[in-house]
This record gives sequence, C-alpha cells and structure tokens, in this order.
Amino acid sequence: MNDLLKVLDMSEVEQWEWLEKKYGPGAFHSFAPLAF
Repeated sequence: MNDLLKVLDMSEVEQWEWLEKKYGPGAFHSFAPLAF
C-alpha cells in the first residue's frame, strides 16, 4: 500500500519508470486501466 501511495505522488513519467523497474517493460500499460 505504501508503494501505491508513493506512485500516486509521482509524475506520470516517474510512475512509468517505477513500474517498469519494479515489474518489467510494458508494466505501465497493464496498470494504467486500473488507475482510471
């Protein structure tokens, strides 16, 4: 949960980089629909 709060505090680009670093390439596109 802390990770999620941290991500919500980031800019879009930072979120994208963080997700790719944590979950691998393309992760952002898997999570993006959940955010909206």
